[in-house]
Amino acid sequence: MSYYSRNIELLITVAKRAALGLIRDFTELTQLQSAPKGHEEFTQAAIDRTIMVLRNELGKFHADYPIINKAEDLPITECFVVNPLDGKINFMHGIPYFATTIAIVRREKVLSSVIYNAATGDTFWAEQGCGAFKEASRNNLRLRVSSRSDLAKSLIATSEQKLCEHVGGIRNFGSMSLDLAAVAGGQFDGLVCSGKCLSDIAAGLLLVKESGGRNLSPQQEDERLDDVMSIWKSGNLISGNPTICSKLFDLA
Repeated sequence: MSYYSRNIELLITVAKRAALGLIRDFTELTQLQSAPKGHEEFTQAAIDRTIMVLRNELGKFHADYPIINKAEDLPITECFVVNPLDGKINFMHGIPYFATTIAIVRREKVLSSVIYNAATGDTFWAEQGCGAFKEASRNNLRLRVSSRSDLAKSLIATSEQKLCEHVGGIRNFGSMSLDLAAVAGGQFDGLVCSGKCLSDIAAGLLLVKESGGRNLSPQQEDERLDDVMSIWKSGNLISGNPTICSKLFDLA
């Protein structure tokens, strides 16, 4: 599905509209890097403006959908899970690796999701049962997880140094949603994180799943099962292509 469904078109439109202010603020912030203070306050103001736009714009289309970011607040019916700025520290330091994310969630399932990096224009989306894609000028690009199976040669997105002796390399770029998009696109073979909130990972989980990957909780007993609620409540996640994900699970 390289065309836009109604839900995906809505999410992309709202994400880009909400992030317009982030582009302006990011450009201004890069001019202020030599200033001794004020970056955190400036960034928080940018986040507050972005969440306000997200609430207003999403409310125009689905006023009945709550907007949340915590798993314990999930309603039975559909809701929006949003993150106005995933990669706050990067944004604050003028590093163009951050994203605005929106997901439509029904209890334990992500139905549609979008991840948008306003600094680069990179736009990723997925819809349940329809695949994961990256926006391109002509034909949108279908995302596929990597085929690498050798853990010792794999590249893993994580901050856990204990994995260094088992994998080919680790990276920690500071935006969980964009790292999950990189897993979905095959740039990373896997990902391991802990203590993340629902809004950090909801949109990216669907990208990984729809690109042929897997998402596991380190706490689950049977790796053959999908235990999304455990992932959301704990914020602990192992993602990757099926082989690498299974091997990372065995190390957890």
